[in-house]
Amino acid sequence: MSCGEQRNLVLDARELSELLSRHEIRQYCSNCQTLTSWYGVEPDRRSGQQRRTSRHVRMELPIRVRLNAANLAFTEVTHTLNVSREGACFATRQPLREGMEVMVLVPYKEGELFPETRGRVVRVEQKSDNWEVSVQFVR
Repeated sequence: MSCGEQRNLVLDARELSELLSRHEIRQYCSNCQTLTSWYGVEPDRRSGQQRRTSRHVRMELPIRVRLNAANLAFTEVTHTLNVSREGACFATRQPLREGMEVMVLVPYKEGELFPETRGRVVRVEQKSDNWEVSVQFVR
């Protein structure tokens, strides 16, 4: 779809048949306000350690996380727990879900104008007072 929204859909038998035969279904997107193509995905069943292709370093850096979706929009400055060339793990107060796309700026310094990086949420773990979220950078 053109706005990039991702979500789980409950399909009826006709829609499932269409998805299996055409590898897409056409549905109305409330964000785009138009008929868009939706595609099925298979979740990656490998563990986090198996998915990693670069070394992660425990490092606490300031990070700005921004999401602008219809059901949740926020900008939060927090800190990383670890980083790599391919992604970052950070603590957040926001209820993110796997598959969401966020914009991140790391390291973040207020007033500096560096480009944001798109990140796909690949892991979310709820802690006592926040969430631990891992994102994979999308290039």
